[in-house]
Amino acid sequence: MKCLGLPPTCVLNFLLILFIFSSEVSALTISKSELTKIAKRELKRIDKHLYLKGIIFYGDSIRLGDKAYLFEVSKENKSYFLDILEATTLRRVKRIPLKVERLIKVPVAVRDIKAGEVITERDIKWVLKPSQGSSKNFPSPVGKVAKIPIEEGTEIKPSMVETKKIAPGKRVKIIFVKGLLTIETYGKLLDYGTIGGKVRVKRGKKIFFGRLKDENTVIVNLY
Repeated sequence: MKCLGLPPTCVLNFLLILFIFSSEVSALTISKSELTKIAKRELKRIDKHLYLKGIIFYGDSIRLGDKAYLFEVSKENKSYFLDILEATTLRRVKRIPLKVERLIKVPVAVRDIKAGEVITERDIKWVLKPSQGSSKNFPSPVGKVAKIPIEEGTEIKPSMVETKKIAPGKRVKIIFVKGLLTIETYGKLLDYGTIGGKVRVKRGKKIFFGRLKDENTVIVNLY
């Protein structure tokens, strides 16, 4: 039997080639870089403080069948995985281990800070970065004194700052605050204090509890 003027063996070979070619077209191929993007997206959905260092996958891509698939990140025994599931049956067809690290908050200088300056809230911004083995956020440098010059954009590490203690007996400005009303006067510091910490101040014969705004000012809230 001949078809299109070809012998039967040629027709069979042609159909086999056509089948292989059509299978390649319908199969879903996902590159390693695409898998990494998917893993980052799914990881952020479950916890924005998780950082993807990479995926444990050998090869440049994976090939899946001609079906619809879902992707999700799962956690098992402190390890994270990117699971590929059939959309209709939710059967897992592939599990890819992930290298995951937790992000921590670090303070970064938003201006050049001179040595000896007291750092305020306006001097820093908080950013997220890979923890590099540490699970704790950096402590706040607000209210502390820069031990060294700190350039704009620098992460402010605990070793760069120190706590400045204000000795008792110092004359300080006292700002009394009640709602929108403020009254300024002067008094004497009764305790050793650190900026941002609670202290007692004396005005006349009365003693008030307040908070050190800076080395020369105490805020007293009246309720």
